[in-house]
Amino acid sequence: MRARVLWGSYGCVDSREMKLPLELPELRAGPFCVRAWHVKDLALVREASSDSHIPKITTVPPNYTDEEGRLFSLLESDSLPERA
Repeated sequence: MRARVLWGSYGCVDSREMKLPLELPELRAGPFCVRAWHVKDLALVREASSDSHIPKITTVPPNYTDEEGRLFSLLESDSLPERA
């Protein structure tokens, strides 16, 4: 793995020191929750793919099929270590 130096209010961290597998936390604030995509979210992926802007700026598939939706949710969760 190529080293990436990450800066933040916590200081400096070498990405090679991170333990795998990484888990994306759920962030909750009142009625809102930010979390990883799941296969159970296919209806939401379908809705997002029909938006004229979302597929242009994200990895949401622009031409939704159930297979594309499942692949999207699996690829998003599998790519977490590379995006850390």
